[in-house]
Amino acid sequence: MKDDSFIFWILLLVNGVSDANQNAVNLTLMVGDSVTLNSGLSEISKEDTMRWFFKKEGQNEERIAEITGEKIRLDDLNGIFKDKLELEKKNAFLTITSISSKNTGEYKLKKSENIIISFIVNVKDGVKNVPVIEGDSVTLHTGVILKRDVKWTFENRDLKPSDDQTGDLTITNIDNHQSGNYVLEINNSTMGLNRTYYIALIDGVKKETVKEGNPVNLRTGLIEIKGYDLVLWKTKDVTVAEINKNKNKFLTLDKGDTRYGGRLDFIQQSGNLIIRDSRTTDSGDYDLQMNSSTYSLQRTIRVTVNNSGVATGAATGIVVGLLVLHWCL
Repeated sequence: MKDDSFIFWILLLVNGVSDANQNAVNLTLMVGDSVTLNSGLSEISKEDTMRWFFKKEGQNEERIAEITGEKIRLDDLNGIFKDKLELEKKNAFLTITSISSKNTGEYKLKKSENIIISFIVNVKDGVKNVPVIEGDSVTLHTGVILKRDVKWTFENRDLKPSDDQTGDLTITNIDNHQSGNYVLEINNSTMGLNRTYYIALIDGVKKETVKEGNPVNLRTGLIEIKGYDLVLWKTKDVTVAEINKNKNKFLTLDKGDTRYGGRLDFIQQSGNLIIRDSRTTDSGDYDLQMNSSTYSLQRTIRVTVNNSGVATGAATGIVVGLLVLHWCL
């Protein structure tokens, strides 16, 4: 499988889909995944003819791959599977590389008219890169329940999963040595998945210092938060702003807070938080949490609001002192 697949997630469920196809395997993939659909066979006879069929909802099924002996035939269905299909001669495993939303549908492996195995594949859009600022912490999600058959690599080095149940990988306090491709491989008796997360180090601010009365701009570093299900801003473990797409929430939680008194502006498109008419009491650490189906990000920005009166007085004293010194000379 190709190594240039991008960021995505997988949820594997085995349940009844319909009376006619009650043993179908459900796969939810992200655009850019490379996935192998296992036939469940260790080896096929050279006399057998094995065929893979693809069916979009509301349409008739069409053959996309066939093997008889040493002869393999692939069909891209007018470009839907162009340069995407690979078929193993030994066991009829079907690999779909760099999968797209056009590949959503039902896949069946047949011997004659008998169904050997079937899959219901749903392909969703996903965030392709993980933009981070130096010092951030990121958790890359596998999307599976158990970590068995999960392998992580970075620069050809094996990495140990951070979560015993899911196999998720957490990278803390990221620096430029930790940016790059993180490759996830999942292999089991039903399917194989190859996924690449790209952690990109971007410019960003981890400290904000302003004079009292000026606005404080706390930035996510994104133009648009498309792809994120949850965005939270917290300070002192208290949530002050939240976007929760699953619960259809978009709100600031400062209206009844005497500390802010309605001075917070939350930008829905970018997730940026603005504190208007800043006060010295606004100083402190502000924690950003952003969650998507593929990864979670944590960032802390330290805010310092200086007393404008003190700063002005100090500057005036310096100017007067210089004038006196000049007059004495």
